[in-house]
Amino acid sequence: MFEFDKSTIAIVVPKLPALGLRAASQADLDLLRKWKNEQRQFFFHQEEITEDQQKQWYESFIKRPYDLMLMTTYEQQVFGCLGIRWQEDHWDIYNIILGLQDFGSRGLMGQSFAALLAYAITLKQAPITLQVLKHNPAVAWYQKQRFGITEIHESHFSMKYQPNLKR
Repeated sequence: MFEFDKSTIAIVVPKLPALGLRAASQADLDLLRKWKNEQRQFFFHQEEITEDQQKQWYESFIKRPYDLMLMTTYEQQVFGCLGIRWQEDHWDIYNIILGLQDFGSRGLMGQSFAALLAYAITLKQAPITLQVLKHNPAVAWYQKQRFGITEIHESHFSMKYQPNLKR
């Protein structure tokens, strides 16, 4: 993989130019923490995240070049976030959060997610996986995004992107 500055990532979704993704910055930390805390029952880490913990995460995050956190925007308004990171031989999806519920059920997160996956593949073509708690309503959404369940664990599913799956 080549080196790049992840802080400059900006992606416009071709089918919908008002929809975009941009690199998360330090200015987004309070919003990211708020959203994660509001929806923590759907994540593996369920304790409330403090301001200090969020700052510590960011300090280590910015040092990992292939750990991307992108903010989703529609008509310049931030409404969610998408995370993807390189782990040895595959991409791992994490912290997919629809922060503003008014933006739900419009296909915006799905289109943003597809743009994220396409971007990651341009960096390194490799499998894309995720882990999701069984009780998370996002399980069905991930299946709609062409992720199939590959392993069933006691509390969660392992899923893998299968681009040839029918929607």
